Amino acid sequence: MENDPKLEHKMERIEKATRAYMQKNEGARVDGIITIPVVFHVVYNNAAENIPDAQIMTQLAILNEDFRRLNADADNTWSQADDAEIEFCLASVDPQGAATSGITRTSTSQTSFGTNDQVKFSSSGGKDAWPAADYLNIWVCDITGGILGYAQFPGGPAATDGVVNDYLYTGGPGQATAPFDLGRTLTHEVGHYLNLRHIWGDGGCGVDDFVADTPLSDASNGGCNEGHVSCGTVDMVQNYMDYSDDACMNLFTNGQKVRMRAIFDTGGFRESLLSSTACGTPADPTCTDGIQNGQETGVDCGGPDCPDCPPDPTCDDGIQNGDETGVDCGGSECPTCPCAGTDVNVSITLDNYPEETSWSITDGNGVTVAQGGTYGNQADGSTVSIDLCLEDGCYDFIINDAYGDGICCTYGNGSYSVTAGGNSVASGGSFGSSETTNFCLGGGNGPTCDDGIQNGQETGVDCGGPDCPDCPVEPTCTDGIQNGQETGVDCGGPDCPDCPVEPTCDDGIQNGQETGVDCGGPDCPDCPVEPTCTDGIQNGQETGVDCGGPDCAPCNPTGCTTVNIDFNDFEGGFGIWNDGGSDCSLNNGSTFASSGSRSIRLRDNTNSSTTTTDNLNLAGYTEVVIDFSYYARSMENGEDFWLQASTDGGSSYATLVSWSRGSDFSNNSREYETVTITGTFTSTTKFRFRCDASSNSDFIYLDDINISGCVNTAREITEETTLNELASDKISKVKIFPNPTYNLLNVNYRSNSDSQVQINVLDMSGRKVMTQNTKAVKGSNSEKLQVGELNAGIYYIHLNNGVDQIIKKFVVIK
Repeated sequence: MENDPKLEHKMERIEKATRAYMQKNEGARVDGIITIPVVFHVVYNNAAENIPDAQIMTQLAILNEDFRRLNADADNTWSQADDAEIEFCLASVDPQGAATSGITRTSTSQTSFGTNDQVKFSSSGGKDAWPAADYLNIWVCDITGGILGYAQFPGGPAATDGVVNDYLYTGGPGQATAPFDLGRTLTHEVGHYLNLRHIWGDGGCGVDDFVADTPLSDASNGGCNEGHVSCGTVDMVQNYMDYSDDACMNLFTNGQKVRMRAIFDTGGFRESLLSSTACGTPADPTCTDGIQNGQETGVDCGGPDCPDCPPDPTCDDGIQNGDETGVDCGGSECPTCPCAGTDVNVSITLDNYPEETSWSITDGNGVTVAQGGTYGNQADGSTVSIDLCLEDGCYDFIINDAYGDGICCTYGNGSYSVTAGGNSVASGGSFGSSETTNFCLGGGNGPTCDDGIQNGQETGVDCGGPDCPDCPVEPTCTDGIQNGQETGVDCGGPDCPDCPVEPTCDDGIQNGQETGVDCGGPDCPDCPVEPTCTDGIQNGQETGVDCGGPDCAPCNPTGCTTVNIDFNDFEGGFGIWNDGGSDCSLNNGSTFASSGSRSIRLRDNTNSSTTTTDNLNLAGYTEVVIDFSYYARSMENGEDFWLQASTDGGSSYATLVSWSRGSDFSNNSREYETVTITGTFTSTTKFRFRCDASSNSDFIYLDDINISGCVNTAREITEETTLNELASDKISKVKIFPNPTYNLLNVNYRSNSDSQVQINVLDMSGRKVMTQNTKAVKGSNSEKLQVGELNAGIYYIHLNNGVDQIIKKFVVIK
């Protein structure tokens, strides 16, 4: 970037195009197998460095196996491993069109090369690159400093584009040097050439490689550090883009596949490789191919098969030869030829990206008669001027910008002008990808308003522009006018959609001036207000004004602070569930709740089976919700139980709700209950559970007992709850934050056992857009999801351990 100030901007453009490609539907992406022609440049100082053809062919085979996931060591450690559908062929045609082995060999006096690209130039003891638009250049040499290889990312100069690999690490077992003897050094470097970053993003946990399905990592891994954990996840040490030993590497992911293929999309940096003929059949030399080949002594002349070469051209031999543009005129040696038509000048002041600008002139038959660009060798902001001689007739001048931002005025102040016979016929600079201007030359063929041709400054045939009458409006189906063969405004006839049926207020369609289906507008009754959580009305499924129900936040009366009191974890303070005598006790030995839980067992072996709380200061509460779960065992005799409340400190209790076996619950099943109580509560409020008393030792377990509600005070009561659920494979306490998020989503949850958990992200249509598999441990767990590649919108996160599953909603913002 120090040597080329524009490189950073080029790479930003490539990254922007890559992100746009990754958002495309699969059907809109580059399809099929991509084949890249390869040329190996072996630059050697001694016989050991001059590796044999067989070693190169082994390396080429390894590249094809790795990028097609045909490698023998491929396994199922990572489900996102994928076939990149990219193959490599050894070039059979050189840049001159002649046959080649695809391998060049250059003896050098240099004992070794560094990473300064000297190996890529013949002038510094290396080998010049073949055209980067048609070949992947791979230089094999001795690299100093312990470097195995290096590559150039997309966006750099064509003269240095490609990969450099040390000769000691090229090829396979028995050829290359262990532990880098399976050819994965070149697989890794070609990954960079195709725009992949290192798996750890070359930074800590906050730095990414721009691929969603590769876990975050804080550094590279050497050797084969399988199972190593960083950034809260297991490192993908088997990825070709880590620094692991060759025997450990075996995969690219689907996300890396999509990123690599993005640069072959239309307009992509390596799109030209798709049309390369470097792996085709070389042409046989002929006497008319414009190349000096075969036994020719000149271009298409001399030798035993072609006519004798003409004598050197002169400017007075009566022949158009050499680079003359006419007989004895034009070209580099002879005087300028007189113009038989009209002198035309094309002048272009370039912007800061001359390599993006090109132009052409086509005649009335669409044949290109002149063209130029791109101008990568011109200085930024410089002016190019081209003189032409064109016959009388009409032409199109077309100017193009590869990036789509014209030549003025975002990156420089470029402009263009075309003059003919001293008159301006086209000019501009501010356009998108392309701009076309028609012009005519010659008195007899000059533009008129009645010649049946769109020429001059006309915007249509014989109409528009400063000299001709305005063009009539062409009928369309979107111009708001009934024209053409339309039978209504923008509808009917052979070209437009059928006209809608006359609107009514009972046809089940929003038409006419209706603002809703059969409602609104001047003719129909007002539409009902759609329920929202911000309209100040209790509507839809809301249980209060703009609150409650499945879509809105829980109701919270004005001026109240929400509280949540969980009695399962209290050791003191606001309340303790007492055993009430020998009939009720904390259960610490049952298989339904492990030791240390706060599950409560109600037994019926006395006639006073109750469980109560200490007094709670509930003064000012306006609503209390009691949530709990219960699990009934051995209730053969029709046991039932109930929840009671006292507001006088326990002197008297009133039954709030009761549950009966057979009608409300069944044995051996987990049930959940929510009881909502409204009214005025005092500082002496108590609650208790009670069951009827017989003597058959039946019992019921209570768990997850929570009291929540709203209190008109400034205090907020909070208590983190740690529950041992009755079900052994329960997922609970799921928290996701931040929500909304723009990049990283934290997922915290508890698992009641060691288990495999799959985390899926679904869009609003239910389509799975991201999957992450992890091994949960008993207790607290934390995962991080990289969601920055997702489009802005609403998504669902789905946790599933094969037994239990939880769904939460979150929002991605940009």
